[in-house]
Amino acid sequence: MMSSTTIVNIMNDMNTKNIAVVALSASAFVLIPVLSSYASRRDPIKGDRGGKQESCDVHGYLKENEPPCLQSSSVENIKIITSNRFPSAMLEWSREYGDIFQLQLPIMTQPRFIITGNVDLCRQVLNDKTSVKTDLYNVYKLVHDGGDDILTSENAFWKHSRKGIAPAFSSNHIKRMNEVIDRKIDDFTMKLETFAENEESFDVGVEMIHLTLSIICDSAFQYSMTLEERNMFLTELEIVLREVELGWIPYRWTFGLFIPAVRRARKAGRILLAFSMKILESYRQLESPVKGTVVDLIANNKGYKNDKERASDILMLLVGGHDSTAFTLAWTLMELAKNKEEQNKLQKELNSIDVDKRRSSVGLNCVIKEAMRLRTVAPLGSPREVARDILFNTEERNGLKREIFIPKGSLVLCSQILLNRNPKYHEDPDIFKPSRWVEPSEHALASFMPFSLGRRNCVGQSLAKAELVNVLSRLCAKYTFSIEDEGGVDLVLTHQPVGARLSVSKAV
Repeated sequence: MMSSTTIVNIMNDMNTKNIAVVALSASAFVLIPVLSSYASRRDPIKGDRGGKQESCDVHGYLKENEPPCLQSSSVENIKIITSNRFPSAMLEWSREYGDIFQLQLPIMTQPRFIITGNVDLCRQVLNDKTSVKTDLYNVYKLVHDGGDDILTSENAFWKHSRKGIAPAFSSNHIKRMNEVIDRKIDDFTMKLETFAENEESFDVGVEMIHLTLSIICDSAFQYSMTLEERNMFLTELEIVLREVELGWIPYRWTFGLFIPAVRRARKAGRILLAFSMKILESYRQLESPVKGTVVDLIANNKGYKNDKERASDILMLLVGGHDSTAFTLAWTLMELAKNKEEQNKLQKELNSIDVDKRRSSVGLNCVIKEAMRLRTVAPLGSPREVARDILFNTEERNGLKREIFIPKGSLVLCSQILLNRNPKYHEDPDIFKPSRWVEPSEHALASFMPFSLGRRNCVGQSLAKAELVNVLSRLCAKYTFSIEDEGGVDLVLTHQPVGARLSVSKAV
């Protein structure tokens, strides 16, 4: 039997790309009996699509009407899930197996791991008040060094947190936030003027991250982050999130005390928590704080046991409130830069209407929706543990109806990228075509859920929408953008452009 010291030595030597394989090998003395028990119960079944499909029989379930199962091992699946290939892999799987399928993972406590891009099933699961966020969300507690928070917790803690901050995103507060957004855009346009005059390109992902981080800090937390603080925050957050991505790997955190990368991520979580505490204390030192803001409601919410819980919620809202909006802005500008006809059309429309009406521009809203659909920043979507058995009728590719059985306790991943690229709902799903939103089909509208659905939808979506329309209406009316370098794509909590550079000129 392999000793724990040997396991730790192996895990310390591994590099990120083969981390899953090494971790599973090192833990073989525990995993082999588990995986062997899976293998002994698995049985191939005939699927409607022809050929053999494997049954993911776990915990005694074996149903002919279960979703088709990927014919890949748990080890192979873990390698993909912990890499930035996961979103593209899901698309490939859906084209082979349909928009409801399952895959195996080692030591799954749930009866099934279902991935779906079926709009009716997603809406049913997300709107079901008995469905809960799974324990898989606990990996995000690393961001604030453990404990409860508004993202990962359920029941009483989540209820008092959500109810406590919801008023901060009312229409009255969004008006105040719009003023902050306008000031921040003024600052950013001064940078764009310099870029244009000097004919310099800029990293669109980096610039949008700094813009949205500055906006949410000022508008929601009454705190002005310095450039040094923003750089520190982004650096430490990436360290944590890189480790969070590896949370699927068995026993990695069990032996985390002996793994340098895990120790460094935990240190980063403590640094981020300390910064969040600084924001809370800064608010308390204000002579005339604005009442009803997010930080005001958190600071005065007596439902929290201590300031650690308050700071954890501030941090999770800061994390969730800046990058998804930033990269939506970045992807939108990149798509417009690549599609000059669409950019010119939008620019012409914006400049033909009064400035105060630009936020309601039909063309602008179509462009934003299409960028959010095609360039989904949260491609993995929302995982839920279902609290009851589900019998779901679905239509196969051959037009026949089929009843799908999903047992109680299963983990269902409602994938945004599968919904947004599903050819059943969107014609030419891989093409940037804003006009599809002028008269969209019912299925297209129903499948578009960038802020999720149900009781756990995005609490700050009104601020995100305000940022998108304000920033893009001003930038796209005044400037023309061109691609200098498309860069690459990475997945660190969100789908983000890496090294993508745009050049800018004043609109003619």
